Amino acid sequence: MIDHTSYLRSIIEAARRSGLVSATDYECWQESFSNHTALHDPRVQAFCSTANEKSLAIAYEVTEKEMILRRYLEVLTLEIRRIGAVLCEHMTFAYRGTNYVVLTEAEEKTNRVGIRGALAGLSRPEVRRRWFGGFSILEWAE
Repeated sequence: MIDHTSYLRSIIEAARRSGLVSATDYECWQESFSNHTALHDPRVQAFCSTANEKSLAIAYEVTEKEMILRRYLEVLTLEIRRIGAVLCEHMTFAYRGTNYVVLTEAEEKTNRVGIRGALAGLSRPEVRRRWFGGFSILEWAE
C-alpha cells in the first residue's frame, strides 16, 4: 500500500517542477505535510476521496473482467494471473501459456486503432478475437 503522505508529497513536487506551484506555496505544502495539517485541507481530502473512488472502480472492473474470462475458459481455480496493463492500458491476464484481454463493446470501438497498433508492437500476428457474452476477448500465446 502507498503511504498517502508520500504520494501527496510527490504530486506537489511534480507540480513544483512543472511550474504549477510557486516556491512559496511549495514550502507551505511541505510544512503542512510535516505538521500533519495537509490532510485536513479540503482540497487534499477531495483528491484522496476521488483517487480512492477511482481505485475502487478500477478494481471492480478488473475483477468483473476476470470473472468473465473464468466463465469463457470454464475455469474455477485460481490459475488465472493478472500480469498488468500490457495492451493499451487494459489488464492482461495469463492462463496456461496464453495471454488474454477482455474488452467491453465500448472499449473495443474506442480503442480499435490503439489496440491494433499495440498488438503489432507486441509482434503477435496470431492474436485471436472471440466474442463472449457481449465482450471481446483477445488471446495470444505468451
